[in-house]
Amino acid sequence: MLLINVFLPLFGVNIPILGSHNLWIAIWFMSLLIFKPKVFYIKLVFAYILFSLYTVFLLYYLWTDMDEWNMNLLVRELIIFIQPITLFLYFKYTKDYKGLAILLNWVILFIIITSILSIYATQINPLYARHITGGRIDGNQYMFFKRIGAGGYSFAASLIAFIPIGIYYYKNKLDSIYLKKSILLFIILLVITIFQLKFFANILMVSIGVIYAVLGDKNLKKTVFIGIVFFIMVLIIPKEYYFNFFYKMASNFETESFFNDRFNDLGEYIEFGGELKGSELGVRASRYPLLFNAFVKKPITGFASIKSPEDISMGGHLYWMNKLTVLGLIGFIPYIIFHVFFIRSSLKNFDKEFAYYYLLSTFLLLGLGLLKALVGVVFWYVYFFIIPSMYYIRHLKGSKFRLNFLRTE
Repeated sequence: MLLINVFLPLFGVNIPILGSHNLWIAIWFMSLLIFKPKVFYIKLVFAYILFSLYTVFLLYYLWTDMDEWNMNLLVRELIIFIQPITLFLYFKYTKDYKGLAILLNWVILFIIITSILSIYATQINPLYARHITGGRIDGNQYMFFKRIGAGGYSFAASLIAFIPIGIYYYKNKLDSIYLKKSILLFIILLVITIFQLKFFANILMVSIGVIYAVLGDKNLKKTVFIGIVFFIMVLIIPKEYYFNFFYKMASNFETESFFNDRFNDLGEYIEFGGELKGSELGVRASRYPLLFNAFVKKPITGFASIKSPEDISMGGHLYWMNKLTVLGLIGFIPYIIFHVFFIRSSLKNFDKEFAYYYLLSTFLLLGLGLLKALVGVVFWYVYFFIIPSMYYIRHLKGSKFRLNFLRTE
C-alpha cells in the first residue's frame, strides 16, 4: 500500500485511504517495531540517527536564522529518508530477496502506468508538469492532473535512474527475468516520458546516462578516454561553433515551443555568457555566484547562522550549492558522508558489473542537484530503495510469479 501511494498516484489520489501516506508510514514503522525491531539496530540506521540528531542540534542552536523554505526542506528530508532506508534494510535483514523481487515487479508496473498517464497528460497540456512545479496552474487544473494519475516533478526526475539499470538487464540475459524486447520497450517508454515532461536537466542527464550505460564497465578505459577527449574538444573548439549549432537545432522546432526555447537558451548563454538576461539557463547560472558570495561570508557555519538582509532564496533551485551555502561545511560534509556511507553499504552485495550501473544511476540522480532542486517522496524512494534493490530482481528466475507482459517464461 505504501508503494502504491508513492508510485501510483492514480489510486493514491482517487482512493482516500490509499492516498494517506502518513497512515501507511505509521503502520510500516509500527510493524517493524513489533515484528522486526532488529532492523533498527543495523549500522546504516544508527548512522541515520546520528546524522539526524546532529542536524537537528545545529538547526536549533546554530542555524537559527535559516529561512522557512530551507528549514522545511531539511526537516522533510530527514523524515523521508528513513522510510525507504528501512524498507531496503528490512529485505536485506530478512534475506527475503524473492519477496523483494516480487515487490519490485509491481513497482515497475506502477511506473509504467504512471508514465503512460503522464504522456496522456502532456497531450492535454504539454507543460503541465512544469506549470504545477512553478505554481502556474490553478487548483482545479492541479487536481485534474493529479486525479488522472500524472507524474510530477519528483517522478520525472526519478525516471532517469532506471535507464542505466534497464540497459544493464538488456545486455545481461543471464541476470534478467524479462524478455529483451520488454526491457527495450520499458526503456523507450521512460525516455519518451522524460522528453514529454520537458524538464531540460532530466533530458540532459538521461542523455549522458545512455552513453555511459551503453559503453558499460567493460569499456571503462574507453569511456574515460572518450570523456577526456570530449572535454579537450570542448576547450579547443571555438564557441561560435557551439552557439551556431544550438541555434540551428532550435530552428528545427516550432517558434516558442519548449525545445526551440531551450536550444536558443543554450546558444545565447554560450554566446553571451553571464551578461545574458532573461534566459532560463542564464538565470540558473547566475544563481551560482549568488550562492558562492553568500557561502564565503560564513563558509564553516553556513549562511543560516547569520542575520543578513541578502535574499538567496532563488538559490534553492541548485540543490548541492544551496546545501553548501546554507549549512556551511559543518553541515554539508556530514550530509555527504551519510550518502557515501549509504552507497558503500549498498555496494557490498553487488557484483562488479552491476555496481557500475548502480553507481551510474546514483550519480545521475545526485548529479541533477547541480542543475536543479532534488525534492519529493518519489525521488528519494527511488534513490534509497528501488535502485539498490534492482540487483535482487534476478531472484525471480524460475519463480511461478509472473507479470506476463514482462516475463521471459
